[in-house]
Amino acid sequence: MKLHSKQLGAIGVLRVAAHLMSQGLSIFAEMGDLSRVDLIVLFDNQPIKIQGEESQRRQDQRGFSEEWSGLSLSLQA
Repeated sequence: MKLHSKQLGAIGVLRVAAHLMSQGLSIFAEMGDLSRVDLIVLFDNQPIKIQGEESQRRQDQRGFSEEWSGLSLSLQA
């Protein structure tokens, strides 16, 4: 079953949140999908905004790339 891009994006953001939490950081998440911020992380008591973008790469005509899904992050203080 192929997942919708919104589902893939949500999975990526959750993976990032889990990783940051495992490093002992405090994470705050948006309720809904209304802003350009997915997570806020407190780093040295400073809020850092995180916006994730889901991306996919498919095999090109030459067959060089495998299909994958990833998360591109934009960080802002």
